[in-house]
Amino acid sequence: MQRPNRKIPSREECRGLPNRPESPDDPRLYWLPLEAAAEPLEGLITCYKNKWWVYVEGRGILFWLPEPHKRDAHLYPQCNDSKSITECCLTALYVWPPELGQVEVRQVPLVYQRAWHD
Repeated sequence: MQRPNRKIPSREECRGLPNRPESPDDPRLYWLPLEAAAEPLEGLITCYKNKWWVYVEGRGILFWLPEPHKRDAHLYPQCNDSKSITECCLTALYVWPPELGQVEVRQVPLVYQRAWHD
C-alpha cells in the first residue's frame, strides 16, 4: 500500500515546538557511540538491524530519554526502517545550529542496546 506523500516541515517551521531539545547537550538526549552500539552484549538486550538513525559525528546515535532523572527510565531509539521517516523526525525535533553538531541520518547494520542504561 502506497502512503501519501507528506510535506516534511522545514527547520524554520519546527523552531519553537514545545519540548524540542535546544542543543545536543540536552539531558534528555542519550548518545551511544557507534563503536559501543556495535559491540555484542550479554544479558537482556534489544538488537536493531539495518535501521536509519539520527546521528551526530563524535557523539553517535540517538536515544530519547524523556525522564533523565529516573534511573530506570526507558530509552526510545531515534531510528526507523524508513529513511524518510527518520529524516522527518530529525527535521522536526533536532534543529540546532550546525556548530553544535551536524545532525544526519545514517543507516547502521547492527545496534545492541541493554535493557537498562547506566
